[in-house]
Order: sequence, then structure tokens, then C-alpha cells
Amino acid sequence: MAAVRSRPDGADGMGWLDARTGKPGIAWHAPIGEQPYLSVAFEVSGQLRGAESQRKQDQAQAGFGSMLAGFAPASKLVSGVQGLTRVLPPDLALNEAWVQDHLSADAHPKAVSSYQEVLERTGRGTFVQRHLVVGRWPLTPDFYATAARYGTGRDGWRRLMEAEISALARALRAAKLGTVRPLTARAVVAMMLHQQNPSRPPLMVSGVKADQMGLPSQDQWNSTWVKGTNPITGEEVVWGHRTAMITAENMETGERTPYWLLSLLHNAGSGARTLSFQLETVPAEQARQLASKDVVRDMAAVIAKQKKGQLVDPATDVNLKSARARGSDLMPGTGQHGVNWVGFITISAQTQAGLTEAARRLEETAGQSAGIQKLEWLDTYQSAAAGTTWPIYRGTRPATPTLGAKMMNQLAGRGEKEEKVA
Repeated sequence: MAAVRSRPDGADGMGWLDARTGKPGIAWHAPIGEQPYLSVAFEVSGQLRGAESQRKQDQAQAGFGSMLAGFAPASKLVSGVQGLTRVLPPDLALNEAWVQDHLSADAHPKAVSSYQEVLERTGRGTFVQRHLVVGRWPLTPDFYATAARYGTGRDGWRRLMEAEISALARALRAAKLGTVRPLTARAVVAMMLHQQNPSRPPLMVSGVKADQMGLPSQDQWNSTWVKGTNPITGEEVVWGHRTAMITAENMETGERTPYWLLSLLHNAGSGARTLSFQLETVPAEQARQLASKDVVRDMAAVIAKQKKGQLVDPATDVNLKSARARGSDLMPGTGQHGVNWVGFITISAQTQAGLTEAARRLEETAGQSAGIQKLEWLDTYQSAAAGTTWPIYRGTRPATPTLGAKMMNQLAGRGEKEEKVA
């Protein structure tokens, strides 16, 4: 059973192409029924630090969009990125230790209580964030052919990935994401263990083995419960987790600021949580065809209702305007490409009551402040669903190429008949 739990449900089929100490960890994924891929996680400090000018905010957002657009051409091996933000209550242990070291032995009791009050107020309603970005490299015929030029077998894969990791790190820095540091295999597993057991500090690699990613757990209908140890106190702890999916179908149509998700990070109640968005780039030609289909479908619906003398559904009219706007954005010369995306958010608590309250507060905030009409709770699959917010790029169904795109791939020599395993 211990061997089984070394691969938790959320990391099914995960291994390592490179797990060497001091080297970027290259995870090798072969989930059942999915295309194999490689992933590498990077720790970033974030685009904005404190109060920034509107000009710098706009430049940061434009830089991130340009980075994603650069991944869309078929010549690029990386197919998308996962942006992950981990939100935690502040750890005031160091503050408390400082008070203990500097407090006079004959201090007045009111002074002691005053310091305690300051600590409590400092931690109330505040959070600490950690930002991670994960790159995804599908094992396609193009990948195999390119790797063969770097060397034979897995050695060629590793040399190719060294170049790809350096290129992605440069792109993240150019996108104004601050300090960029690729994580080792042990650091990735340490983050996964922390997300299963939030009592464990994030990225604490002491005692971590790259091939032991899971902790004992028990699944319920709407949650998964993980047993672990607080490494600071040595006490046994139990944490419950629940994951919801955010899809385009459940989003209100309309303009949004670049910070429309902040409410889910800061105003959705207390406790640990992780917000993850997987972004798969779609070439502009294919995205234009999809937008055109949406326009034709919505126009047909409008015309059909007008012929019957019915009022046009406002939602259909809004969808039509949105599809036309997407088509305009994707016109040749704009440099824009499409994106296939899905979001996930995992909440954690140590009691069932706390988890239920956190879910209620999150749904309330999502509907009122983020324009998310419905959160799709992945109940009955919570043990596997938790992996969608780990730094391993899980949970995205790859965009299906159109018939024209498949034909062009065949003509370009990227057909399945050339696929092979190193």
C-alpha cells in the first residue's frame, strides 16, 4: 500500500526524465488515455511588487500575452503554460520567536498582551502568496525528431530540454514575471506534499524523495482527507481538500480587467487555497475557424428566431458580439493567437465544517465579484482532482485540431505515422 501511495491519484502515470540534485526537474507524464508529455516548474516572484504605475501594469500584461502568442506556432515544442498561485495565511512563528528573545523578563503583563494583540492583528485577514509557472512539452513526432539532433535516446531528450528550459526562463523574464528559478524534482515533490499537508512548509526539501509524492489519504464523496505530520511540532494532522473547475461556459460574458481573479485569492475567506489556470495556445488560423463557426451558429439562431417572430435572446446576442470580437482580434497581422484554457481552485481545511464554510464563501465570491456563474465541484473525483492545482499541468483536454489543420500537419511531416518512442 505504501508503494501505491507513492503515486497519488492526482499524479497518475508521473515519473522523472531528470531528477538529479541541483538540476531542473523534468517530469515525465503518461496518464492513462492521454498523450505523454514533459513538464518543468518554475518559481517566479510575480509581475507586480507593491504599488506600481498603470503603465507598468499594462506593460506586464502585454508582455505575458506576447509570451503566450510566441508559443502558438507549430515550430514551438512547448504547447502551453500553467499559472499557479498558492495562498497561505502568514506564518508568524518568526515574529513570535523575536518577541520571546527580546521581551524583558520583568515586562509588565499588559506589555506582553499588547505584543500578542499586535501579532494577532498582523495575521488577521492577510495572506502570503507563492507563484509558480509550469511549462508543458507534448511528446509529439516533432519533439522526437528535434531531440534526435541533440543525441540518441533519452540523452537527446535531456539535452533538448536544457535548451527549452533556458528559452522558457528567458521568456518568463521578458514577460516581467520577476525572479525566475526552475525547481528541482525534489522541490516539485516538496510543493506537492505541502499542498496535500499545508502544515508542512512549501518547498521544504528536507527528507523528500523524488519518487515518493503521496501521503496516506481517505476519500469521501465531496472531499479527500490527507493524513500527515507537522514537521515543526511533530504532531499528527489531517487536512481536507476540495477542488472546483472554472470553465468558459460558466463565465459571464463581458469585459474584464487583468485582475478579475484577485477576489478569489483575497476575499474568499481564510485558509489555504490554490488557484491554477492551464493555458494551451491555439494557432491563429485554427482559432479563426472556431470563431467563424461560433459567429455562423449564433447568427443562424438569431435569424431563426426572427423568422418565427420571437424576441432574440439577450444571451445569444451577447455571444454573437463576443464571437465577432474574437474574430477581429485574430485577424492576420495582429499577432494574436487563440487559447484553450481551464481553471481550477482547491480549498483546504482541517475540519469538515471549515471545508464546507470555505466552499460556501468561495461560491459567493465567485458569483458576486469574479463573474463566475457556477463553480463545477469535481465531487466523487476529489482525490484525482487535487492534482489539477499541483505544479504538474494536469486537467487540460488538448484542443482538437480542425480537419484543415490535420491535413497541413500531414503535409508538413508531423503525422502520427512518424511517431516513435525513444
